[in-house]
Amino acid sequence: FEKFFESLGSFEKSINFLGDPKTFHTKLSEFFEHEKTQSAQAHLKILDKLFLSKNYQTEILRLEDIKVGEDCTVETDSKILLGAVIQIKSNIELIISLESSLTLPDLTEGTIGLYRPTIGLFLLHGKITNLNSHTLEFIFQGKIDKQLELNYASALQRKFTLYPLEKKGNLEKLIEYEGETDLISEKGFLISMSETFSLDEMRKHDIWQIDLDVNNQYLTWKGHILPSQNEPGKFIFRFLHTNSDQKKFIFEYLKNGKKSKNHF
Repeated sequence: FEKFFESLGSFEKSINFLGDPKTFHTKLSEFFEHEKTQSAQAHLKILDKLFLSKNYQTEILRLEDIKVGEDCTVETDSKILLGAVIQIKSNIELIISLESSLTLPDLTEGTIGLYRPTIGLFLLHGKITNLNSHTLEFIFQGKIDKQLELNYASALQRKFTLYPLEKKGNLEKLIEYEGETDLISEKGFLISMSETFSLDEMRKHDIWQIDLDVNNQYLTWKGHILPSQNEPGKFIFRFLHTNSDQKKFIFEYLKNGKKSKNHF
C-alpha cells in the first residue's frame, strides 16, 4: 500500500481516493496489474477484504451465488489474471472483464477464482472463450473446489537444498545451502538454515529455489526469503506461486498435520 499511495503522487489524491470507494477500487486494480511481487490470487484477497459487502459472506455453490461486479481471478495453464464479473448470462455462463489483455483459443480449459473473506477461495472449472482482448466468456462445467481460509501452519521437518536464482531465472548451481523445514503454511515454509547462510547472503539475491523430497515426492519451490520475526535465527521462505501439485501437497499437510500458530 505504501508503493500504491506513493504512485498517486500527492497526499490530497490519496485522501480523495479513500473517500471514493469506486475510484479507489479502480486505481488499486490498475496498480496491481503492474505490481508483480505477489500473485493475482493474493491481490484478489486484498481487493475483496477492502471492498466486499455483507452480501458476499456466503459460500458459492452455483453461479447464482456470484454477484455482478465481484472481483475474480482467471487461471489457465499459462497465466493467472485479475478480472471482474460483469454479467451472469445463465446458470452456466459468465461474462468477465479483464484488467490485462488475454488471447486464448476457443474453449480453453480454465478456472475462475472468487474469494469470500472468512470462508475461503472458490475455484470454478470450465471453458473460456475470448469475446475480445479484455472480455471473455466462461462456460461453467459444474465443478467447484473450495479452499478453506487457513490461518495455521503444520509441522514439517524435512531437509532441503537451497539455491539462489539469477535475474533470468537460471539456477546458480555453484552456490547452494543446506537447511531444514520446520513448518508449512499456505504461504510458505518456516526454515532453519546451516551456519554458512547469513542475512548478508540472503540480501544478495531476490528469488531462491528450494528442492524438497517428502516421502519420495520431489517438489521444487521458488520464493523470497526474509528473517522470521517470531523465531529469531530462523527464516521465512515465502512462495512466489504454487502449481496444482504443490497446492495439493500443502493442503494435505495442513489438513492432516499437527497444527501450529501461523508464522506468515
